[in-house]
Amino acid sequence: MKDVLLTRYSLLPFLYTLFHRAHLQGDTVARPLFFEFPQDVATYGMDRQFLWGRSLLVTPVLEPGADSVTGYFPRGVWYDFYRGTSVNSSGETLKMSAPLEHLNLHVREGSILPTQKPGITSEASRGNPLRLIVALSQSATAWGDLFWDDGESLDTFERGSYSYLVFNATQ
Repeated sequence: MKDVLLTRYSLLPFLYTLFHRAHLQGDTVARPLFFEFPQDVATYGMDRQFLWGRSLLVTPVLEPGADSVTGYFPRGVWYDFYRGTSVNSSGETLKMSAPLEHLNLHVREGSILPTQKPGITSEASRGNPLRLIVALSQSATAWGDLFWDDGESLDTFERGSYSYLVFNATQ
């Protein structure tokens, strides 16, 4: 369970940026698959998976004692968050193992996720180095962003006391 919690802490820069976008533009942080894939009718009834932003597919275990989970992968390339292995999906359902120490997270092609070496608390994590996960698209491009402030002060956006970085990658 500690590894799962550390994964969550490692994703704080990504989540912080999503919440910033939600504040500015009204974007949703957690969203159903059909928000990103409205032409894929298979996503309309999906209620056992969700996306963080447009980039991170979360397939949680919702049944007690389950050691596997079934998830839908919309068309495109999806990269395993931990191993970087890819699933090139035409819009298919796959069964995945789901041990307690592992979250089923997949990064959407064309995405850059800011992450951080996790600490044992969010405050401890903030002093650790930042990292980027780059998931190139089939056309060898990716995009992402990062909103970063001191994590404590109020009104940092209004006062301009923050950094906002946009990442672009091409192979």
